[in-house]
This record gives sequence, C-alpha cells and structure tokens, in this order.
Amino acid sequence: MKKDEIELKDLFEDFKLNILANLNCHSIGEIVSFNNSTQTAKIKIMYKRKFNNEYVSYPILLDCPCVILSGGSVSLRMPIKSGDSCLILFNDRDIDNWYISGEEKILNSDRMHDLSDGIALVGIRHLKNNLSDFSSDEAGIVAEDMTKIRIENGALNLKMFIDTLLDTIASTTITIPYGSSAGTFPIDNSSAITALKIIIGGLLKWVLEI
Repeated sequence: MKKDEIELKDLFEDFKLNILANLNCHSIGEIVSFNNSTQTAKIKIMYKRKFNNEYVSYPILLDCPCVILSGGSVSLRMPIKSGDSCLILFNDRDIDNWYISGEEKILNSDRMHDLSDGIALVGIRHLKNNLSDFSSDEAGIVAEDMTKIRIENGALNLKMFIDTLLDTIASTTITIPYGSSAGTFPIDNSSAITALKIIIGGLLKWVLEI
C-alpha cells in the first residue's frame, strides 16, 4: 500500500472522531447573566475548542432555560447570579416550540445536540468554590454570610420535650386545704392534652418534611 493511500478502517475512525467532536452532550458553563422573569440565562462554556488549528472560545449561549426545582405549584427558588457554575445539558432535538408553548408539537427545526438547545443545571462547584461547613447529618439553606435555616432531627427532641411538658401538665393536681371540699384533686384536662399532642405532632412532622 502506498503512503498516500488510506485504509478503510482509518477512514471510519476519522469519521467517528469527527462526529464525536461535533456532538454536544454536556458542558461545564458559567452564568453570564440571568433573567428573573423568564428564568433563562446567558452562559459561557468554560473550555475552548479547536478550530482551524487554533483554540477558540465557544459563542455565548443565549436564553438557556434554568432548572428550577419544583412540583405542582411549589418551587424552591435560588438567587442565580453571574459567575455561578452550571452543567449545560444539550437536548437531543430542538426545544423551541416546547419552550414557547409547553405543549407537544412538531419540531421547529432538524437541529440535534445543538448549542441552541442548552438547559442549565445550576449549582455544580469547582475546588476553588466549594462550600464550607458542609454537614453530612442535616439539610439546610445557607446564605453567603452563613445565615442558616436547618432541618435536622433535633425537632424530634423538641417533640419529646413538649410531650413531657404536656404529660406534666396533665398530672397536675389542685389542693383545697379546707372546707367540705378539702382534698387534692386531678385536673380533668386529658382530652385537651391529647388534642394538643396531635396538633403539635402534626406541626413538627410538617417542619421535618419541608
């Protein structure tokens, strides 16, 4: 075989590599700006690609929908900011018609794994931006100034304390020191105490489940 001849397997290998090189699947990105009204972002891909034997930046991705954790009418809303890292998921096909209407429709184009169809999952972190004081035992919402809202099983201890307090109240007695009714008598409040325990138990369950 002459030096300038190309074997079929080499041709297929080059073809495969060319397809993979142009296939957008997932990328690490950084938020350039975030639109609160539409919950979309402009995003910069955080590595360069080779083009004409030079390494160049990707174009800024426009109007990428951001994943907002939600279900039904309830959502968990985080203040997405410029500089936040994110994982960009490139949809298999064109998302334009779905994004505009939210309905099942024919595709707007034949795009596949295109840069125009990125969806941002915000929150991935690199080593220079990892979180401090990260707990393996409790859930929490922690602001940059370390203001915290934590959900932990300490609420169970609170329930035990309240139950003990209510049991103590239930066992309280009244002493009448003189007269025909003299004596020590229990306070007849067992039904009210039981009702309070049920209400408080329900409240603490709600706190633990939010």
